[in-house]
Amino acid sequence: RTHYQERPLDAVALGWHEYDGQFVLLDRDSVRSEISRLKTADQRLNSVDARRLDAPERRDFQLLDLMIAQARWRLSTLQSAWRNPMEYASLPDVSVYLKRDFAPLTDRIRFITRILERVPAHFAAAREQLETVLPAPFVETASEIAEGSADFLDKDVATEAAKVSDAAVTGA
Repeated sequence: RTHYQERPLDAVALGWHEYDGQFVLLDRDSVRSEISRLKTADQRLNSVDARRLDAPERRDFQLLDLMIAQARWRLSTLQSAWRNPMEYASLPDVSVYLKRDFAPLTDRIRFITRILERVPAHFAAAREQLETVLPAPFVETASEIAEGSADFLDKDVATEAAKVSDAAVTGA
């Protein structure tokens, strides 16, 4: 899998709409797969002789190297998927579908719905994977993020969804 297959909401935010409506669960298998993918990417990148690159390519190389190292550190050393509930609370952010008018509203609500259908499994993975004792500030911040997301869904998304008349999308 590619970087953006693992992070489809980031891809959509960049305007890559082949990822619309996709959401990757942060479950044990996906975390292990991502750690493995990052290790392979790191090995491949470090097989490149950076001395042969021109200055702009070296900057890109260094940036990519740092990004891979940061992601590996976050997952492997910090073990954020097991120790930080904010990893879960912040992931199902569907706001890009309302902030940008890149497709008809009906399609954007359909994409939001596809993602939100996966949220119960996402939070089940969080309950299964998170350690039983977590730092209070992490839990408090994750709760604030979740409350803000719920408010956004309840008000903003519901308001926009009410404008859609397609019963296949609204379930009405």
